[in-house]
Amino acid sequence: MKKIIGLTVALIAVIAMLGTGTWAYFNDVVTSTGNTITAGKLSLTVGGANALLPISIGSATKMKPGDKGHAGNWTLTNGGNINGDFRFKTLNLVNHENTWTSGGVEDKAGDPGTNSGTDGELGGLLKLAIWVDADTSGTWNTGDYYITSAGAKFAYAGGEAVTYGGIAPDSAYATANSMVPGITDTLLVGNVAGGSGVGIFYVDYYFPKNAGSHFTIDPDNKAQDDDITFDLSFALVQAGE
Repeated sequence: MKKIIGLTVALIAVIAMLGTGTWAYFNDVVTSTGNTITAGKLSLTVGGANALLPISIGSATKMKPGDKGHAGNWTLTNGGNINGDFRFKTLNLVNHENTWTSGGVEDKAGDPGTNSGTDGELGGLLKLAIWVDADTSGTWNTGDYYITSAGAKFAYAGGEAVTYGGIAPDSAYATANSMVPGITDTLLVGNVAGGSGVGIFYVDYYFPKNAGSHFTIDPDNKAQDDDITFDLSFALVQAGE
């Protein structure tokens, strides 16, 4: 009997050794192939293009006190396929003193300038309004807003005075000298879906006219032949950043 038991144990051990490496648990394998991860896209379009045409006021007829109107307007669109935030800033304001003559009308108006090129006074007189027509209606109404000289957004409230002849209210206007340096990074609209627009972005201008005597030298004469240059910068960034 002992021999039989011993042989049986030995046989089991041999079988176990022969089966090592060939036996496995039940299993089933499914392989996913051709996997792709694609990054989304942000695409800022301004007026249907990726570049802004420069504003040019008075290049042909020359601006004078009392003039007003639209300096430029562009439609802003997220042409990509992920949500983005529209941001805006102004920068690089330069006043140019194009010509100046000692004893001339500018001098008599109180302009102690020179012909150095950057002593112009136009930026202190010309008023700008920077605003967004959110529903593209061409009117100042619910949903529209303007950007203050401090870079804050002021939404339509109703009843604002509009006497400067433009669409935006009078409160939207500030001198170029205060408006341009003040808007450093403003959120226009957040979380804009891909393929969606945010409205029409406007820059309006107004050159106030003083009601002085015809036989006195008006202070506005200080800006004769001056001009200003400045930059407008738009950004479309990933939403929430």
